[in-house]
Amino acid sequence: SMEGEKIVTPPTLILIDIYTLFEFDEQLWNTFHKLNPSKHNAAGVPPLPTRTDFDLMRDVPGAKNKAKLAAIYNTPGFFKSLEPKPFSQVSIQWMLNSPLLDVRVLISHTMPVIPPSESDTFFPVTEQIDWLVAHFGGARWREKTIIAIDPTLIVADFYISSELSPEHHITRIFEKKTNRRRSPAQIPPHRVSWKH
Repeated sequence: SMEGEKIVTPPTLILIDIYTLFEFDEQLWNTFHKLNPSKHNAAGVPPLPTRTDFDLMRDVPGAKNKAKLAAIYNTPGFFKSLEPKPFSQVSIQWMLNSPLLDVRVLISHTMPVIPPSESDTFFPVTEQIDWLVAHFGGARWREKTIIAIDPTLIVADFYISSELSPEHHITRIFEKKTNRRRSPAQIPPHRVSWKH
């Protein structure tokens, strides 16, 4: 008999795009600027405030410029050098402490971090996991990280993403310069920021 049995509600599954946790664009732009100080304006790499596209590579003209940027983020150690976004660590810790939430981080190869050769395929992924361990509460992230080529195949109650997703009914768009420039018709109404 089911009488008297307590119904246990599973925790709400929160899937967080790792791109919303680290300062990827800022570090990439700053590193490019340091490596190309005199030619920066002529290089065609737009300053962050003028970015209009989620994918940095679509915002940068010319194959040479794209190759320079790719060389930076494909250098071992780049991801380990990234700073966490402001307030992200406090927010994630708060969610981790809640028994009502199951927090997972998504590392997706649809983000602009495709290594140049098959032999290097996993070093950005392992660096990103190491980065999570170092900045967001230890080794638990080795089990709480999901790696996917197509994030839309992952079932979650809420998906905090820096890019639009076909799964609009679960997507929460993270406040980002390129997202704020999109028209209201292009984004779902739910938007979040770590500082709120």
